Amino acid sequence: MGQGRGGFYSYACLENVLGCHMWNADRILPELQHLRAGDPVQLHPKAPPMIAALVEAHQSLVLAAQPEEREEYPAATWGFYLYPLTMDSTRLVARCRWREKLGFRAKVGDVLFWEPAHFVMERKMLLTVKHLAERSVLPASPQVARGSAVLDAL
Repeated sequence: MGQGRGGFYSYACLENVLGCHMWNADRILPELQHLRAGDPVQLHPKAPPMIAALVEAHQSLVLAAQPEEREEYPAATWGFYLYPLTMDSTRLVARCRWREKLGFRAKVGDVLFWEPAHFVMERKMLLTVKHLAERSVLPASPQVARGSAVLDAL
């Protein structure tokens, strides 16, 4: 996931309006499946990358914005978690959290624009990841294969 990797699996045309220079993979790319904790994940060419804070195969991926100077915790995290439901289904949950230091005007802009925009874009991303994972599942071991395919897509 990210710039120079598989993209955001969302609406690339909208991301590119914001200057992301994004393209989205239409399949899982084996050569990009070696993300490790500490690796950078670029979201925008002019923004500092998020860092892969936690990478647990078939379980979770958590990206963290680098902490600001003298801050102990990251300014933001974006996590993707797999929860097996049955032998042939897995739920993917995405969570985004950030430390708020916004004034009133910024909060209004956040609520009226950024939160709805993020919802629309992330929903598209999750649906695309679902499609890619289901398309690549191996029938021999559905739970492991599906979980693997979901995180591989990210």
